[in-house]
This record gives sequence, structure tokens and C-alpha cells, in this order.
Amino acid sequence: MENSDHGVSPCGPNDLQYVEQYDGSLGVTKDFVKAHMNRVAQIRWNNNLSDKYTNPGNVSGKASCSGTLISENLFLTAGHCFDSKDDNDEGKIIPRINGTNTPIPPAEIATNMHVTFNYQYDELGTLRRGKSFNILELIEYREGGLDFAIVKLEGTPSDIAGYAQIAKSDAKRGDMLCIIGHPEGLPKRIEAGPATISNGSIIAYDDIDTYGGSSGAGILLSPNGPIVGVHTTAACHTEKGFNYGIGISSLIRESPSLQRMVGLEISGPPSIMEKQNGEVEVAAPLSKGGIVYSWGRPDEFPKHFWDKTHIIDEKLGPFEDVKLVNGKYENIEYTQVIARNRDRLVHFWRGKDQHNTYKWSPPTIIATDVSGTPTIVSKQNGEVEVAAPLSKGGIVYSWGRPDEFPKHFWDKTHIIGEELGPFEDVKLVNGKYENIEYTQVIVRNGDHLVHFWRGKDQHNTYKWSPPRFFY
Repeated sequence: MENSDHGVSPCGPNDLQYVEQYDGSLGVTKDFVKAHMNRVAQIRWNNNLSDKYTNPGNVSGKASCSGTLISENLFLTAGHCFDSKDDNDEGKIIPRINGTNTPIPPAEIATNMHVTFNYQYDELGTLRRGKSFNILELIEYREGGLDFAIVKLEGTPSDIAGYAQIAKSDAKRGDMLCIIGHPEGLPKRIEAGPATISNGSIIAYDDIDTYGGSSGAGILLSPNGPIVGVHTTAACHTEKGFNYGIGISSLIRESPSLQRMVGLEISGPPSIMEKQNGEVEVAAPLSKGGIVYSWGRPDEFPKHFWDKTHIIDEKLGPFEDVKLVNGKYENIEYTQVIARNRDRLVHFWRGKDQHNTYKWSPPTIIATDVSGTPTIVSKQNGEVEVAAPLSKGGIVYSWGRPDEFPKHFWDKTHIIGEELGPFEDVKLVNGKYENIEYTQVIVRNGDHLVHFWRGKDQHNTYKWSPPRFFY
């Protein structure tokens, strides 16, 4: 049931080997395979589908995918193993909801399957008697649109298999990878080869053979064996010329389970935003890079109050001075984040994509050469104003125009008071005089407090006032 492979994708000569008969010739050692093979298992349909469904399809008892145990009872695999659709290429038909011609949903597919460990030949070629565990629940499925899933197994299969560790960062190009799985539903086999692409989104390899049934296998990094991805797609036989999976950083970004396993280390103060409907949003910088975000759902308070966490753009590295902002465009509220990334002031916003799934936007650089904490004012009409001190001296200011959200949201930047040198403790203030709003900045310049304000000159053009020292 491998994605887009029609069952076969050899990368050159087929050099798959059975795990306990492995000769150490593929790029990882015999000891490596021995240390990690027990955590890998096969997903197979239960053989009682005809007892439950009037139209059980033709998959009863058939092998589906591979996967890896990652805790006492959590099992990581590919999301398409539980997709609610037939596999026309292989002629597989899944059960229908009784009384309909509608395929059963992913969560129900999962609980009609089991996972078998130690389905493998021993050193003499005798098939071992495997140990099976029923799938109790589909915990995570295609989160963030990624082709992965995590299921909960009955009991504690780790007692017989142990469990794999999750890498905190992606493999690098040229690193030696290993995939242990059940190609074509056969007893467990091993293949290995170098990573040819590894960019977080995908991890690719053109010398690791995979076949139908390999999907979901963990991609292991030699020499220590942490999981650096999940194999999903066979494409050596296509114009791509390589097989590939999803890199671990992308999986961690979308999976709350993996986030808990690797641990998210907060490196700075959180920003918190409360809404009138009881929602609470929080964001904070992470020590490894990126920003962690979550929101509280008042309709599920208190047990399931917090939604899953999201990691925003860890590729940009560490952030400081993270600020949540509530913006509005055409009466739709958008959560926004403004943060300092080294000397850059960066803006993100959260909205729905074409699949009606919430996503964080790519970064927009508001300003560079920033040296301190930004100050932000959000107005009821959706306007957002931001100011921050510059390392070369002066203050940078810009404002977001809701009528041009999101493409041309940010107006050009303005530099205020650079002739006075460096500033600290910049604060934006929204003032009003004769029902006209004026943006103001109060800032510390050495041992003085300085005031600027922004208004229109005789040419009806917005200008910043000269500085006024008032303390």
C-alpha cells in the first residue's frame, strides 16, 4: 500500500536482505541492525472483517504497511496506511459502512488492524512466531497535511521490542540511512544507503530499495539509530529517480506526540493574548530555533483546553522578543506574530489554506538592523503599528494596512531620530486630539526621555515630529 509506487521501486539491483541474515555489506553494521530491528513491525488488517461489515471489501487479513514503536505503546507510520479509499493499482477494496457504499473512515480503519512484531526469519531461515497487538486508537493522522500517523497499541509492546528514539534534527546529505520494514508484506528486511536530499520537508535516497508494504517504516540514522524521518513514497522508477519520506523536523513541527518526546525548550518570555470569547493564545521562542504557538479552546475547558502546539519557522534559527498581535481583515480576525530574529524584525500570520487547514505564513521581513525589543499597537480597524530601536541609531517604524492584507500589508519603513544615536526602551502610544488619532513614540535616549509624534504636514503627507526632550 505504498504511496504512488504501484508496488515496486527498486533503486538499481535489489539488495534487500532479511534482518537476521544480514551480512553487513549495505553500509550499516550487523550490530546496528540487531539493535534496532525489534522496534519495527508490520501493520495488517484483522481477519474478521466479514463478521463486522456486510461489504467487507477484500483486505481481510492482508498486510498493509510498516512502522516503528516510539514509546511503550505508540507506533509511528505513514498516514496513507489509513486513508479512506481503495487502492485501485493493487485492486484492494476496503470495507464499507454498513448500509452504504461509503468506505469506513481512517479512525475505524485503524481499529480494524493490528501490528505484528518479530515477523522475520531467524539466522537459519526459520520463520519466527510473531507477537501481535491490536490498534486501539488513531492518535494523529496527516497532521498539517503530512503523510504520517501515530497509533496507540494495546498493552505494552515495548516489553518485547523496546522503542526507537526520535532525532531532534534532520539528517544531512551524505549521512548513512537505514530502512527496516516489510516490503511486499514479506518478513522483515533491511536496506541502507546515503541521504541524497535532506531539507526538513523531505529526506531522499536513491540507493535504498522499497516495495509495497515498506511505507511507514522509520528512516534510521547510522551509527546510533534515531528516527530521522518516515518513509512514504517510492519513486526510483519515476523521473525523480529516488525514494523518499518526510524529514523529522517537519514531523516534530506538526506532531504533539513527537514534540513531547523530544521536549520543546523555551528560551524566552511568552507572549499571551486573551480574547473576549474566552480563547487564549500563547507564543514563545524556542532554544533550538523557531517559535512555539498554541491556543486554548474554551468549549473544551479544562480537560482539552489547549490545542496541539505548532512550531513556526525553526529554519530561521533562534528568535527573541516574540509578540502576539490580533489583526483583522474584512471582519475576519487573524493571529499574527511579530518577533526579532537576530537583527531582523519578522512578521507571520495564521490563516486557512486551500484545504481549509490553518497554516502559518512564510516570514515577512519588516526591518533589518534592529537591536532591541519591538513595541506594537494593534487597532480595532485591523491596523498594526510597530517600532524598534536600530543598532546604528534611531528608531524604525512601520504600519500594517488591513486593506492590503496580506500581500502588501506592511508600509515602507520610516527611520526616526537617527541623528540622536542609539535608543532604548521604545514605546508606541496611540493618542487622540480633537477626535484625530496620532501615533506617538516615547523612548529613552541615554538618560533622557524623548517624545515623537506622527501627523500630516501642509502637503497632507505623514511626517514625524522633531524630538521633544521632556525629562
